[in-house]
Amino acid sequence: MRNIWKEIRGFIDEIKISILNQITSELFEENKKYFMIHVAAVKMHHNFRSGLAYHTLSLLRICKSICDQYGELVNRSKMYAALMLHDMGKIVEMSRNFTAPEYTVFGRFLGHIQIVNQMIDRKLVAIRNERAVSIEEVTVVYELMNIISSHHGPLSNGWGSTADPITLEAHLCHMIDNIDAKINMITKATVDMQEGDVQKVWGLGNIYKPKSLE
Repeated sequence: MRNIWKEIRGFIDEIKISILNQITSELFEENKKYFMIHVAAVKMHHNFRSGLAYHTLSLLRICKSICDQYGELVNRSKMYAALMLHDMGKIVEMSRNFTAPEYTVFGRFLGHIQIVNQMIDRKLVAIRNERAVSIEEVTVVYELMNIISSHHGPLSNGWGSTADPITLEAHLCHMIDNIDAKINMITKATVDMQEGDVQKVWGLGNIYKPKSLE
């Protein structure tokens, strides 16, 4: 886990927008004890000890490739901050019984998206109490919260977003999150399947395990 934390810390250091760097860095330092051991879900994906850290790092690695491909078209700082923080609320939303995680009462009240956006907003308030904060800085923090609020996709799909994605980075965050979640879900679902089988998997529909041609 030390290597995973070191790599995540390296991504934080690449956030060049100062206020996003400060918020992300402080929230990680304050919560890494639980973040690094927590599950990422009760059932759906990465529902194992340290699944949250593995999932987050996987997203950051995918994002790096996308940012390298598209250059200045994608804001790397906003993407890194959003992907690092998007699921941090799960340390409150879900229990720390990692063999059989459950939703906590706080998680049922709000859910991880609202919980982490509260964390971010409190950080913004604390920073404003220490120094003058420009309207541009406030705007980019609220843009960050929109990316996080919409990382389950548009409201119309009913997957739990609390806002529609309205920027390129918001759409990308949803797609990257979905890629890693689906790969984990399908990989996990097909482990005990026989080659050539088709089985209905909760949350995915019918899944086919291809036959090996080697």
